[in-house]
Amino acid sequence: MVFMHQNPPSIQQLYLQANQLLNQGQLQQSATLFQRVLSLDPKNSAAALQLARILLRANQALAAKNTLESVLPFAKRNFELLHMLGALQLQSGATEKALSTIEQALALRPEFVPTLNIKGNILLEQHKFEAAIACFEAAIRVDPTQVDPHNNIAWAYRALGEKEQAIKHFNAAYQLDNRVTEALSGVLLLQRNEKTSQAPRDAIKQLKRSDLTMPQRVELNFALGKAMEDCRDYPKAFSFFDEGNRLWHEANPYKIEQDIKLFSELKRALNPERLEKIQQDSPDHGSPIPIFVIGMPRSSTSLVEQILASHSFVSGAGELPDITSLLMNGHALNWDQSRIPEIRSHYLTTLKKHAHGKPYVVDKMPQNFRFVGILMECFPEAKFIHCQRDARDNCLSLFKHHFPMTSHNYAYDQHSLAQYHLLYQDLMAFWEAHTGSRVLNLSYETLVDDFDNQLLGLLNHLGLEYEEGCKHFHETKRAIRTASSDQVRRGLYKSGVDQWKHYETELAALFSELDKRND
Repeated sequence: MVFMHQNPPSIQQLYLQANQLLNQGQLQQSATLFQRVLSLDPKNSAAALQLARILLRANQALAAKNTLESVLPFAKRNFELLHMLGALQLQSGATEKALSTIEQALALRPEFVPTLNIKGNILLEQHKFEAAIACFEAAIRVDPTQVDPHNNIAWAYRALGEKEQAIKHFNAAYQLDNRVTEALSGVLLLQRNEKTSQAPRDAIKQLKRSDLTMPQRVELNFALGKAMEDCRDYPKAFSFFDEGNRLWHEANPYKIEQDIKLFSELKRALNPERLEKIQQDSPDHGSPIPIFVIGMPRSSTSLVEQILASHSFVSGAGELPDITSLLMNGHALNWDQSRIPEIRSHYLTTLKKHAHGKPYVVDKMPQNFRFVGILMECFPEAKFIHCQRDARDNCLSLFKHHFPMTSHNYAYDQHSLAQYHLLYQDLMAFWEAHTGSRVLNLSYETLVDDFDNQLLGLLNHLGLEYEEGCKHFHETKRAIRTASSDQVRRGLYKSGVDQWKHYETELAALFSELDKRND
């Protein structure tokens, strides 16, 4: 008897079989075959694209990105692959790679609106707001009925302080598709609402929909709270703020124990003797000097950055995520002194990108307050400004604002908000006791009441000469992406002081907890 040897399936046969399994919904088996195709033919961009799609359906975005990047040199004409990879690289924070990839895609299809929109979002992340606006405008010219470019250009205009343009495009997005509640929330947050305004009525109607996602409900409740504040209806405002906080807290519960442990570790990491020794070290020649503006969020860090960025020697970088990324591994502290060269190199490289030739750069990431001791070791040349605000007003402002892209989950419950604020106060008192006068405490209330003298003290602490532009900071044209972008452009105003009195009854539990520090 003669046995016929059966040839193994060809790469093309494996690819077709994998596609058939994919069409039948057998994702795991299909993925296994696509991986086999790639092991036999690492340049097979079609198989990589299909495998990436499967990985995305399994919420494995990083694996999908890595798969596509592995075949990128062989996929210069594969538009779908370039488009998907650019979006994934943006999602991962690799904006330089994302921009290169998306530009390759646009070279193939220069008027494809979703790709133009991704490029605009990349440029937003790179703080290139005018270029981002040009991208979104190009997308709108190609197809004015697409919602995303209108929505995104509105956020860009908001960052630049062009409120009317932002409202115009938010309205356009909402009129095109009233399911886009983010645009409606944007209108409520930017415009001065009155009892006769249509947008609040639309938002209340939207909350009756059964198909809204939790994030949509949260955004609308916070926006409606702001709208009711505009109308001075504080009980109704609180009801919306409270509901928004409740929904987010239920979905994202916060436990103080992790931060108690972290703050204790940060105290133990302080080395006072080494700190005293390295204060005499010289900074790197050619590197900008960091100015760390720290404190609780909503404590006036954006205001102080705007004042300083109005000086000819200072550039404002906004809230840089680098320090947290370098020092934290999830909830665990990732630090020992051997990492100082690595941390300096990485961070100063980032700072140079934001310096624009100026010798000082402000990093106003508020929660860098946690790392003061480590930062003084890593950057002996750095300056520190601690923004302080009445604890009741500070906590109220946090309770009234939604932070969907940041890790402020402590802020969505009165008890945990008070607990966290007390932890913050305790840690800042520790830094002050061990670092002397290196950190300048700057009170928001005192800044409002005695601006000229406080400004002189601030500039003197930094070793900067007085410049008139700092006094007229609200006239400085620059992008601001934080929730305070509108306030800092209005100049100084006293209405931000003692706002807590409007909610004295509703926030009694919060204020009672805060008082424990003084007991």
